[in-house]
Amino acid sequence: MCNAPYAQQVSEADPQITLCFFGITRSLPHTIDALRQNVINPAQALGPCRIFAHFFDQRQIDNPRSGEHVGVGADDWKLLAPDWIQIDPPDQFLPQIEANKITSFGDTWGDGGRSRRNLLHQLRSLDIVTEAALADPVPDRTELFLFLRPDLLYHDDFTGAVGRLLQDRADQVVTVANWQHWRGLNDRFALCKGRVAARTYGNRLGAALEYCSAYGPLHGEKLLKHVVRTNPVTLRLTKLRASRVRANGTRKPESFLHYRLHNLKWNAIAMSYRIYKATGLAQLRKGRSRP
Repeated sequence: MCNAPYAQQVSEADPQITLCFFGITRSLPHTIDALRQNVINPAQALGPCRIFAHFFDQRQIDNPRSGEHVGVGADDWKLLAPDWIQIDPPDQFLPQIEANKITSFGDTWGDGGRSRRNLLHQLRSLDIVTEAALADPVPDRTELFLFLRPDLLYHDDFTGAVGRLLQDRADQVVTVANWQHWRGLNDRFALCKGRVAARTYGNRLGAALEYCSAYGPLHGEKLLKHVVRTNPVTLRLTKLRASRVRANGTRKPESFLHYRLHNLKWNAIAMSYRIYKATGLAQLRKGRSRP
């Protein structure tokens, strides 16, 4: 575990902006320039800004599905210059969160539990960095929390989105990307206004077992939709884009189509497949019935 102290003088008139990084730093050397240009520098220009981070100490990435077999720099986190950081070994928390009970509901991805394990680590990392960010009260000041994965390449300047969030009339706001909802809500990154909103997004690991009991196998996007629906927060959507970057520096192709258009596209594909399958079977049966 590694911790760094946070100390900064702020005016009561300024909003307090906290950047919360979570997960693993597998591709941070490839994403740091875009992070600085599009996220960190714009946030610092809008008000007092602090950087909190929690990562798992994963020195090697071996993922057959993504084709990653590469080492991760032990000091890559220093590129973020965090005000507070905690680094933990992976897997040790699993008994604490009753991961065996969550596992008993099944495997959404059918990959031997690999993706579920990754999701649990992501949620645990979020949980820890959220608690750290909320530990110090900031009275009489608007608080914004930006939850960010360091392995994403952020394509767009956050200035406009953060500015709109500051001006939002709602007190508690969770803003997520408007693409790739997968019947839930995009959980890659979020911009939150207010502490209830931050807890809703950042502490949702605590709702995982409740979600599984009600709906079945754990699913990241659907879990986020569940906690947003069951907490007193306002949901907003943003066009901000971000692409996953593998540890070897390759960028995963992403669809940034609005989720409603994305759903229409996949529903049309599914319908076409069902029609094709039905007509194909009908023709096959007709052919077999001929003398």
